[in-house]
Amino acid sequence: MTDTPAAPRLTGAARVSRRRAVDRDRKRRQRASEAERGRPDLAVLDRAIVDALRATLLAVPGGERYTKPVKLDALILAVGAFLVKRSQRDRAAGRAVVAYKREEVAAAIEARLFSPPRARREGALPDV
Repeated sequence: MTDTPAAPRLTGAARVSRRRAVDRDRKRRQRASEAERGRPDLAVLDRAIVDALRATLLAVPGGERYTKPVKLDALILAVGAFLVKRSQRDRAAGRAVVAYKREEVAAAIEARLFSPPRARREGALPDV
């Protein structure tokens, strides 16, 4: 027999709380690693994609918005421009700024736009 007491078992709520804390720490380290490499965070990238798409659509006159094709090269360049604008706003507000690297941004955009959605991979969404 040992003299050390056994570690107390965690309750269900404590296990869930610990798992969430571990997940938060993992995500925090992942974001810091991506920022160090110069790669945008997925949430920031998604906002930049939506902002670029909105700006591209609003640049077309109202009656032609649904008939004019969206040029992908212009859209991708606009995503980069919105990321730069976000960095400038963050710098002006005194927040920490990520120095994005062109190759990392291009890789993040390609991974985000050209990979199938998770639900599609699992067969949950119908083919369009």
